[in-house]
Amino acid sequence: MSLKGRKWFGYIFTSILILVIGILILIIKPDIFIGTALYIMCGLVGVYLIFAASNIIKSFITSAWFQEKLSGK
Repeated sequence: MSLKGRKWFGYIFTSILILVIGILILIIKPDIFIGTALYIMCGLVGVYLIFAASNIIKSFITSAWFQEKLSGK
């Protein structure tokens, strides 16, 4: 598996892990207001995915293929 493939897998795996932890918290402590827990979970996943997307875009911009297209060769 290439480095990019592992990076994508890591981002997806971590997002799923955050969601699973949030669901486990809801199962263990059901007295927590469900909306609050869902907002926290979605917020964490959203922030993480924004971070992941910025890293993916950064790696694309610095890639040799993109630099070659940019220079017009």
